Amino acid sequence: MAKITLSTPAEIDPTNDIPETNVGQTLMLNGSTSSDAENDPMAFEWRLVSSPGSSAIQHEDEPLATFTPNAPGTYIIELNVFDPKGLTSSKQFTFNAFSDSCSGSCLRGQFINEPVEGLRYQCEFVKARTDNNGFFKCPRNSEVIFFLQADKGIRRITLGRTPFNSQWVSNSTGIFQVSPLDLVPGGSALPDLNGADETTTRIINIRRLLQSMAVPEPQLPSPLMRLKLDPAAESAINRLSRNLDPIDLGSGFSTLFKPVADSLAATGRLMPSASEVRARLEAGRGYNTQGVYEASPMAITSVITPDATNGMVATNGSLSLVEGAIILTDRENKSIGLGLEWKAAIDPMGITSPIRSFSQVMTETSPVNDLLLSNEQALYLPNGNVKSGPLFQAYTAGSNYGIPSGSVEFTQGRLYQHFLLGHQMFYRNLFGLSESDPIPDFVPARWIRRDEASLATFTGHASIIPVKTIAPYFDPNLWKTAASISSTDSERRPVFPLHLEMTLNNADINSCPGSGCEIGRFGLSILPNGNIITDLNNDCGSVSTALKDNGGVQEYRLGAVSSAFRQNDAIMIAPLILMSRIPGLEQFQGVTLGFSTSAGGGAAKVDITHALSGNVAITDNSALDSTGSATWINYPGFFKAVSMSAGRDSAMKKSTGKVAAVKVQSCYHPAAIP
Repeated sequence: MAKITLSTPAEIDPTNDIPETNVGQTLMLNGSTSSDAENDPMAFEWRLVSSPGSSAIQHEDEPLATFTPNAPGTYIIELNVFDPKGLTSSKQFTFNAFSDSCSGSCLRGQFINEPVEGLRYQCEFVKARTDNNGFFKCPRNSEVIFFLQADKGIRRITLGRTPFNSQWVSNSTGIFQVSPLDLVPGGSALPDLNGADETTTRIINIRRLLQSMAVPEPQLPSPLMRLKLDPAAESAINRLSRNLDPIDLGSGFSTLFKPVADSLAATGRLMPSASEVRARLEAGRGYNTQGVYEASPMAITSVITPDATNGMVATNGSLSLVEGAIILTDRENKSIGLGLEWKAAIDPMGITSPIRSFSQVMTETSPVNDLLLSNEQALYLPNGNVKSGPLFQAYTAGSNYGIPSGSVEFTQGRLYQHFLLGHQMFYRNLFGLSESDPIPDFVPARWIRRDEASLATFTGHASIIPVKTIAPYFDPNLWKTAASISSTDSERRPVFPLHLEMTLNNADINSCPGSGCEIGRFGLSILPNGNIITDLNNDCGSVSTALKDNGGVQEYRLGAVSSAFRQNDAIMIAPLILMSRIPGLEQFQGVTLGFSTSAGGGAAKVDITHALSGNVAITDNSALDSTGSATWINYPGFFKAVSMSAGRDSAMKKSTGKVAAVKVQSCYHPAAIP
């Protein structure tokens, strides 16, 4: 009878129904315990029945053979044993080989609320740990499973699983983000985490698990918060009596987890309380709403599905409203936003082309209203639902925001991986679903246009796309604040808050040959939390939570830093700026910097390597090695220019340009940390 025993220098993972190993791990195939009833000599033959790779069995005609899988997938190995009389016995062995990296058509994701480093995940035949920013990479259209397990573990705790099949996220500036709320069905839609239901309990316990397994570190403020899992703590999981599944993380979790909790407590690690993790979970729920969003006025609608529009279009009989708007939500979930509104008569039934475009409204008619965001209001609640109430105030075009003309208000909608979608067709496209795939709990975005008497005059649907997202975590080695300065830093002075002055030139080289005309200079402050605000007096003053400096001057929000990164030996930050209506800086109203929209623009990066010495530089960031000038564009100014029948070229040149200079303010003298 043929018998197979299998061993590896690192044992095959026994916690799954099908044994698992890693690509590149040599397996020892042992058939020497096979026996013949008459004790006749035996001949051996090892062969691959099924293999996704090209590896061959070594010593395939001997009792002891070896095999090294060179590709991820499922392998079937068969041992055939023969005796001199022609009798044969066979035995098959099936195992899965996993890779620690994804190749081919892959998507990048990030495990957040706070980014978690070292969390194990599995998707198809990829099995790895999240990196120091919480990033993971999986095949497109796969399912990702997150779990905890010791390096040589016989037990595992499965936290949950989620589909990982977004088609749009990988092609946009967004990242597929997953939090503990996404691992529990219905979790991401919860209005808060104060309930005692099983859904909330499981979310809280996932977070308690992660914190209990993390390296003990001082809790730093945002954007420096993260969890780094400690393999030494994970070894305690082997004390479980069985594997724990997601359903076990509910009300009975404490009893099941007690052997592990007791082991951790013996080393000084205590499970955090539910109230502690609830506060940190709630603080991080806004990450998925932060960034730049656009409702493009170049709206396109399908004649097959008339209510599927990739912008904001509302109708009233034969009249249509087309909105062009941009919103920047910063790290405090406060927003800046502005836009334009066009009105025209459109007969959609008279157009027979496969797509119906509203962009002719923008090019053939002038905007009838200007839009201005109401009171720093964010578009979304922390759970991703749109906020009720006026979002934009409308003003008659040309009145310099002096003649009110009603408001724009969302009535329903939900954020899906940074996208606000007006029709299930877009949801299917986003997540790669077919027409037959079910769509759970989809909420299409709807909005209304109210007049000055608050009466609804137009109703419509909306699809708003993410232009640029904001990273929830910055490496403390790059983002130097008073909180992140360590005793080993040779330079004990924090870089942030960083106070700069920026000069913008337009592209009107006819009036100003060479570099265009200067439109002005303005001071700005990059705060320790990553937000960017004005510094109107150029005095490097500190500000209150209400953004008043120590001299009583009201400062204004400009945006946020989206990322901090190292490029070669330089430390870079990527700013996102949207200048709204700011007293004293009216010439900059509508200027965007650091991102692209349907009006144009581009990414930017600021070299802060030598900021403490008074030297910074800003360049284009369309590629890592870009060294060209950073560009800006005036969002409403560009579309107003497009709508002009005369003087269009001149107006367009004045609505875009380059950052002519950026410098450290002369008042910038950060003190050393004691």
